[in-house]
Amino acid sequence: CELELPSFAPDGSKMVVAAGMPAEVGKPWQRLFTVTSDGRDLAELSFPIGDAIWPKWHPLRNEILFEGVLEGEAVGLYVASLDGSMRRLGANPNESGSLPTWSPDGTMIAYVVGDSEPGPSGRPLDSLQVATADEDADEAVLIPEVGSDTGLRIYRYYWAPDGRHIAYADRTKYGGFLKADVFAFDICDGQTRMVVEEVDMHTDLSWRPLP
Repeated sequence: CELELPSFAPDGSKMVVAAGMPAEVGKPWQRLFTVTSDGRDLAELSFPIGDAIWPKWHPLRNEILFEGVLEGEAVGLYVASLDGSMRRLGANPNESGSLPTWSPDGTMIAYVVGDSEPGPSGRPLDSLQVATADEDADEAVLIPEVGSDTGLRIYRYYWAPDGRHIAYADRTKYGGFLKADVFAFDICDGQTRMVVEEVDMHTDLSWRPLP
């Protein structure tokens, strides 16, 4: 199987991964597994759902946020416990690739909403949503400016340790292939600044830890 996007439990003893498995009748192709940090005790998390991807362990609790596709239903975001219980969030990412993540303190959830229709420039548009974990609020904090030469295609993004800033890679300018520009975004005042241009699209970004 192919493992991707591991996410550690708060105590570092386990991680959760999404794995593409060989086709089996009655089972989804993309499933979630936990494994100990030393590579032992691989166990599948069985939920009543289809493909499950982008798992992220809550920073303080044994809850896992992930994107799921239930047959006959639209893509959705789910929070599951290790005992197999699961709830669907009200978030509506519109299409797969929402990249859901917890904020560093676990009080908020960010995810990407993809617009199925391209903007005036003919390029696809994304927006970044931030919701409170209790779902009392859910707002678009980063949206593209609509214009002839604008677009926004978020390939990856990363919360800063302060929970206020998010770094993201925008691949719009490069047609969605190989390269991206990196920006830092303030979710409180809505300000964005470019950090670096034309990096490899698969580059992992990292924030400096808080002192």
